[in-house]
Amino acid sequence: MNLTMYSSLVQTWYQWGHFVALAVAAAATFWVFYDAARRGVKATAWQVLTLIGVILVLPSLIFWGFPTVSTGNLAAAVVPLAYVGLGAAALALLSLFLYLAGVGVGPGVIYCPVCGQPQHPSWDYCPYCAQQQAQQAALAAAPPPQPPPPVAHTEPVAEFPQPPTAPAPAPTEVLRPARPEELAWLVLLSGTHAGKEFRLGETTTIGRDPAHNDVVLDDSAVSRQHAKVRLQEGQFVLYDMASTDGTFVKDRETGEWVEVQKHTLADGDRIKMGQETFSFMQVAGEQT
Repeated sequence: MNLTMYSSLVQTWYQWGHFVALAVAAAATFWVFYDAARRGVKATAWQVLTLIGVILVLPSLIFWGFPTVSTGNLAAAVVPLAYVGLGAAALALLSLFLYLAGVGVGPGVIYCPVCGQPQHPSWDYCPYCAQQQAQQAALAAAPPPQPPPPVAHTEPVAEFPQPPTAPAPAPTEVLRPARPEELAWLVLLSGTHAGKEFRLGETTTIGRDPAHNDVVLDDSAVSRQHAKVRLQEGQFVLYDMASTDGTFVKDRETGEWVEVQKHTLADGDRIKMGQETFSFMQVAGEQT
């Protein structure tokens, strides 16, 4: 390609500048795609812009590698493509800086590397793996069935007939393994402690008084003993403890908050007490 007729900037671009620009755009594109996948975040805008930067530099590389292409009718595109490629490299580099600064980066879907189940960003461990481990522990703790004692067969000594021997009792058969413990949490969705999890037991009390509650809420609108969650026949039931401002559950169909006195919780239910909002999460044991 004859570059003597062009400006020094265009000459520098087609001599070695487009190589540097392509390397910068490709490195920015690789890092945005790789880091977003590693962190499990969503950065679609920056991924698209860095990829566009790589694509817009490629025509200059074609003009450099095939000088005959830049002659004839395409000769007028030599200078514009140089400036377009330079701007594309700058665009890719700017997109990388904005991505690293966290602008326009949102939470993505995180999957457990062991079981592959989707995870909430606030979870410190996978509840699905915990459920499987609980089942394995329950099976390991169950004693194996013992074989019946051998029955000795001897010839009668007396001439009189012997009374019939009662049949040996059949060994106890384990029909199914013990059901693992129900796994459930309340995840705080609001306030400075949003994302904090509270593991539910047989009975979990909720209120403002730290001396009488398992889950303590620093909210003046929450009563001293506001509510409790009790495990009943494999289901967690929410009870309002005659609180001043009431306990509310969000209706899944209408999206409105409904005041409840007693409510059987289902996975994903939203609960509101005062200004605090919880999400109920449950991983139930398998039915056999």
